[in-house]
Amino acid sequence: MQMRDAIFVILVATASLANIEAQGVHPPPVKPTDHAEVLFAAHAPDTEKADSGKPALATFEPIAFMVGNELRECYSNGSQQEQEAVGKSVTSRLNRAYAAGSHYTLWSHGAPYGRATAVSACFDDEIDFNGCFRFEGRDPSIPVPLGFGGVALSGKVPSSTHGSFFKTASKEEQAKFLQFAVKALAEHSVHVSAEQVHLKEIDVTKLQAGHKAIAGNLLVQVPAKAPKTYHSYRLFLVIEETNEAYATVLSSFHRTTVLLDDSEAPPKPGEELDEESRTDIETFFDSFPLFPGESDVVVTQHRYYEDWNFSVYRRVGAAYRAVFLGCGGGD
Repeated sequence: MQMRDAIFVILVATASLANIEAQGVHPPPVKPTDHAEVLFAAHAPDTEKADSGKPALATFEPIAFMVGNELRECYSNGSQQEQEAVGKSVTSRLNRAYAAGSHYTLWSHGAPYGRATAVSACFDDEIDFNGCFRFEGRDPSIPVPLGFGGVALSGKVPSSTHGSFFKTASKEEQAKFLQFAVKALAEHSVHVSAEQVHLKEIDVTKLQAGHKAIAGNLLVQVPAKAPKTYHSYRLFLVIEETNEAYATVLSSFHRTTVLLDDSEAPPKPGEELDEESRTDIETFFDSFPLFPGESDVVVTQHRYYEDWNFSVYRRVGAAYRAVFLGCGGGD
């Protein structure tokens, strides 16, 4: 089985992908004839030294290819011949993008952050499409922190609509987020109390000037009617403040079922069940002014069992809707 086939089998097993595809956002692959820019996820290393003892390098990986105002996938699920043609085209494009000495602007939370200089392509097309880079901050004397995650775009650099803003949510902001999360779950017929919700990463940022946004994800697990069976729900949620009042602007719901073995005891209060290969953990990755004159798009990362990919959400009116799901990779 091809790597991308294996990923797709895992993905279609989740209700979340079915919902996204129903919205028409699982896009076609980039064509060899497309004039395309690349939206990259930028990752600083987690450690100063690699296993070899040399300074660790940062990486780029494609989030999506951009053809005009349309986003395109890195992979094909068509025939073997089409998969190979798309893979060859993507590899060729990225080899050029990762050519030694190429420079890109690093962005973080909607604003320029620093600069990335390409070292070489370092991808394994059976796992990922990474390029190896060196990062530096706006001031070359200030290094980009370990573990930094941001975005970059090939081609013309866009204009930011607000300054970079990002922090961990305070207790008060988490409480406000939790209030909206319980309401969002109820809209999916998941009626739980705030005490049953396991909050994960909850962060505060800006998606447009003058408006604070709280973005995060959570987990709820409740027993089903059948014995040894639990429903596991994950929610990625963004609420935004206007005139000191919040409203939900993005909600992405994921559902799976967990079956316990006869030898497994029910979870104790506060414990979390292992969702195993059925997991779809969607987390906030970054925001970026991809479309001129609009609020930032929201980029999220989905993590499955040994696999990952990205979603891009675009603002339409008062709320965001998914416009892309794809790229990523896996073991």
